[in-house]
Amino acid sequence: MSRRSRLDYAFAVGRVRALERYLLPRRLLLEALETPDLASGLKLAYDAGLWPEEIIRVKTPEDVDDLARQELVKLNKLMTELLEPDILYFFRQADHPEAVLNLAQKTGYSFFIDYARHIIDLANIRAFLRFHYRGSSKEELGERLLSGGFVACEIFSQNFGLPWSDLHPLLAKTDYGHLWEKSLLAVTEENTFVVLDRETENFLTGLWRQSKKIVFGPEPVFVYGMARKREIQLMRLISIGRILRLPSEYIAQRLSETYV
Repeated sequence: MSRRSRLDYAFAVGRVRALERYLLPRRLLLEALETPDLASGLKLAYDAGLWPEEIIRVKTPEDVDDLARQELVKLNKLMTELLEPDILYFFRQADHPEAVLNLAQKTGYSFFIDYARHIIDLANIRAFLRFHYRGSSKEELGERLLSGGFVACEIFSQNFGLPWSDLHPLLAKTDYGHLWEKSLLAVTEENTFVVLDRETENFLTGLWRQSKKIVFGPEPVFVYGMARKREIQLMRLISIGRILRLPSEYIAQRLSETYV
């Protein structure tokens, strides 16, 4: 398939730039977490964002899941209207590290190829830390590592099994230095992978923000779709967490940065 001209995305980019104004910032999500009751918090999202009135009336986790599914269907319909097939398929598979690089290469856009390579690296980092924590074998790790990222698989396999204290320099000078250090500390000092999950999402948000420099092309459209999908996930987390009466600090720790 021949690649469309960047100018062909002028309408699509204009549309998502307008929609971006309704994406919810993290500060509003935190505010929604601290309101006296769930309905008040959800009304903040309704007033500021693109959520339908049904959000104010959710009472159970099943209600939340139904609404999230409906919003994802709407989002997928929008992306189908605005993206060409190769990039649409990449959007749908962007959370699957084993598939992203091949799909990204088919688009022909460097942004998507680099994004896919970062997705692979992040998957390898997660596998390395989790397998190391479990005391798994190097062979088990090797079966999970994916090639094609910016960090060679050998970096992970050759250092697997080292004491935790020796792992800090491993990725310190890469793009993942901040994520790596915070995640290592959380795993070794608190026995939690929550920070790794949150910092992984924060890293991807940083990649999304790079698209703000692009005037025309599919990248801003893709990024809007990913940002809206993340917002749906975060609102689901807040809503179900509050319904289950989880501590607000427990939920807040899991809230990643947002695109806006």
